[in-house]
Amino acid sequence: MEHPIHNEGQEQTGFEALLRKLDPQRDRAAEKYEELRRKLVKFFEWSFCFPAEDLADQTLDRIARILLDRPVFDLEPFLWGVAKKIRQESHRHTEKIVAITDLPNHGSSLKDKADVEAEVQASREGEMQSLCLRACLHRINEQNRHVFLKYHGIYADTKEQREKLASELGLTIGALRVRINRIRNQLEKCVQQCLRSSGK
Repeated sequence: MEHPIHNEGQEQTGFEALLRKLDPQRDRAAEKYEELRRKLVKFFEWSFCFPAEDLADQTLDRIARILLDRPVFDLEPFLWGVAKKIRQESHRHTEKIVAITDLPNHGSSLKDKADVEAEVQASREGEMQSLCLRACLHRINEQNRHVFLKYHGIYADTKEQREKLASELGLTIGALRVRINRIRNQLEKCVQQCLRSSGK
């Protein structure tokens, strides 16, 4: 039997607030939570943000904290807005790491070299995935690279921006999505091959 989520006089945690927002019945809320988490993991994987599972958890944790501070009336659109913000943060973080590894002697002249090396070491797997993605982006033709980066860019997270991009390319929004999926599949295969090669 399903039980409603009760507070029982205790201070509500962010996680409980999130479950309550998803569904008043705990079992259904837990199922919806797991489904959302799976969607988030796939979203970050498709956006080449790694580790995707950690970023999905970060998104849900951030939503949970926000729910304690203020009401959120339409949870799912709000959640995807937070996910896109975390995606942007992840891309900026990745670019920072990649830029450091491109410096002479891998940035050995930087003042905080020890901190940088510790950060790079701690995120070695994510860094390798990012480096492979960067290499693969440079292997595809210039127009596809431009379209893909613009589609996933910081200002491309709204329907209007993507419709504008489709219009610029003389495509319908559906045709643009097909093209992006084709480029993404090409990049995913390239990244997987690169990671296999680097692991040898």
